[in-house]
Amino acid sequence: MSGGPSSDDAVRPDEVLTAEEAAERERSGERSVQGKPAWQELLRFLPDVARLLSRVAKDPRVPWHAKVVAGGAIAYVVSPVDLIPDVFGGLGQMDDIYIVTKALRYLFNTAGYDLIREHWSGSDDGFTLLLVVAGIER
Repeated sequence: MSGGPSSDDAVRPDEVLTAEEAAERERSGERSVQGKPAWQELLRFLPDVARLLSRVAKDPRVPWHAKVVAGGAIAYVVSPVDLIPDVFGGLGQMDDIYIVTKALRYLFNTAGYDLIREHWSGSDDGFTLLLVVAGIER
């Protein structure tokens, strides 16, 4: 079980942006999936993302600096100290999403797509969403 959304809530492939569309929306500040900002959709997959970051941080094939980034992202998300306190609801999780997004982009670029895909235990829809929010073309 992936801990991701149920099949009723799953992102359909035709609702996911292409990498080019995601990049354009990112430049314009308008990334979205299913009419919601992509970061809100990513919140649904945070348990899978946490497992991914943990596995990447433990993988001996991953460069030490990428392990530091993965571990740092995990530490920031679970830390009670945030730039924007979580008591502000969705707004309070924006800094967590920002850190995770930047970490994912770095990990895709340093550890590689195949290794990240290997460690992803969530749904294919969730992985596609990771690509969108991290701005990774595949």
